[in-house]
Amino acid sequence: MKFKKLVKADENFDAIKEQLIDKATHNFFGEMEKVAERYATLGLSKEQILEALREAEVRFEDDTDMWADFGL
Repeated sequence: MKFKKLVKADENFDAIKEQLIDKATHNFFGEMEKVAERYATLGLSKEQILEALREAEVRFEDDTDMWADFGL
């Protein structure tokens, strides 16, 4: 399922960056959907899958904070 995000254009609007963000969102969602389906078939509930996703987000955020320390 593909979602479209509506944005209000102003003088700082960057259409290419918005398209890139939209593509990244679509790709992340598609991969998350595959992972969630896999773990649902292994017996995890929706709540357990969402809990794992939230924990993964926290870990990713911590990891990307560390990237900033290295100028990435």
